Amino acid sequence: MDVPDNPDTTSHFPNEIIAEILENVVHTEFASMQDLIEPGHYASKWTLILSICRRWSEIALASPDIWSSIHLCWPRDIVITFLRRSQSAPLSVALNQDFVQDFLAAAFDDVPLDAGHTVLALGRMRKLNVEWNVRMGYGEFLLNITQAPAIDWQGSLALLSHFRSRNILFTPDTLMFVPESLRYANIGPADVGIHIIDFLSTTPVLHTLELEERIDDDSIPLPAGFTFPPNVPPTPLHSLKRLRIGWMQTEYLNQILPRISCPAVSHISLSIKRDEYSTVLESLPLSCIDDFRSSTALSIFGDPWNRFSTNPESPFIIHWTTPSATPGADPDAIEHRVEFNEWDAGEHRWDEMDHIFYDLTSDAYSCVHLTRLNLSITRLPYPTLLFKFLTPLVKLEELIVRVVHVAPLLVVLDPRNSDRPNLICPALIKIDLRKSAFEPSDLAEVLEEREARECGVKELKITIGEQLQEANVPVHDLQGLREIFDKIRGSVEVYEAEEGGWIANEHMEEVL
Repeated sequence: MDVPDNPDTTSHFPNEIIAEILENVVHTEFASMQDLIEPGHYASKWTLILSICRRWSEIALASPDIWSSIHLCWPRDIVITFLRRSQSAPLSVALNQDFVQDFLAAAFDDVPLDAGHTVLALGRMRKLNVEWNVRMGYGEFLLNITQAPAIDWQGSLALLSHFRSRNILFTPDTLMFVPESLRYANIGPADVGIHIIDFLSTTPVLHTLELEERIDDDSIPLPAGFTFPPNVPPTPLHSLKRLRIGWMQTEYLNQILPRISCPAVSHISLSIKRDEYSTVLESLPLSCIDDFRSSTALSIFGDPWNRFSTNPESPFIIHWTTPSATPGADPDAIEHRVEFNEWDAGEHRWDEMDHIFYDLTSDAYSCVHLTRLNLSITRLPYPTLLFKFLTPLVKLEELIVRVVHVAPLLVVLDPRNSDRPNLICPALIKIDLRKSAFEPSDLAEVLEEREARECGVKELKITIGEQLQEANVPVHDLQGLREIFDKIRGSVEVYEAEEGGWIANEHMEEVL
């Protein structure tokens, strides 16, 4: 956020508004707090807000929250200054491998403020971000930070609600660190041993758990001794609402997911590093397959058409919603989002997308309960495969398609192209084809035929591409085109048409 060049223009602002502006200037996201170690952070942002004018400087110095983000590897005088100015405000603290025990003991001796020192009170710590370059045991980590006389690490973290760590191995010693107020935890998956489950079970208000690892070209190893003993019941995390794990192999997920019971969870996000030659759906964890097959809403995102137009780390994303089994809960309460990496440099995305549909037609992955389907995949499969996929979806009410051309879909939805007495997707009442190219006459005929069989579409959304916009249509064809669109409009109750580009003329990420 930029500070106004001329503070006189804000002279009428209340002090509270200016303090909020300054807090936004110096704000650092919790996940990025290790960046505070860079001199540019404490030497520029805070210097800037103190140099604008006298009034703004006085407001900044009187606003403890502005000084409440601290990296313990800063120079000693900087840390002490921030601790003083933050007064009694809750602290967000970062430390890394450069954190030196001797420095800590010297900087935070239990000496009165008037003697030129101050105390780091862990009872004020609300957020803690810890990162080591070399993996170390949790006991060794504790040994590095608990020698200062002013700090009582155990039992003094009453306010700690956010915790993020990298390269700190969680072992039985972890149980020394059990803040009951912890609501958010972000831990590297490779650091997570079997005891992480016991640790998490002691945090009664844990809302969000992220076991997060960056993806790279090397295989991410399973933690040593990670296999859980057999016949051990799942550990309940009663308050957990959001669970994110990845990037990790399916083997890791098959180990940890069955060990966690999350009765109140509403969002699960997984990033899966696939084994070579495994298809997308084959990489789903075993514990997710039943939920997947029970889904009522399914979205598939992928782009085999242009390998450079989606994120190369996750070219395939599947999102589904499953009815909650919890009595009295929202019937569509549990959302799953799973992203899959590339294993062949994108050379076979076209085939891989077809494999997704082949798997969806099998008994192992069929989703016959769908009421909503989103296919944002650039290219639809051939009509024969699409027909086999859509035939069981007798409950489908809403269909969203983002593809280069919807011709295969119109072939399948046209009742005249089926030798079966029942229509494909007989409950379908909403179709959204925005950004997808279509042939107007084909669309008009499909809508007319379905309406004649009393399975008409009620709502239609389309994009009128440049090729169909009146300014680009020859005069001798214009009247006929208008009549076709009048026919389309008259076949539905709700009609939305926008002028714009089709996927064929745009990058996929602009469409998704």
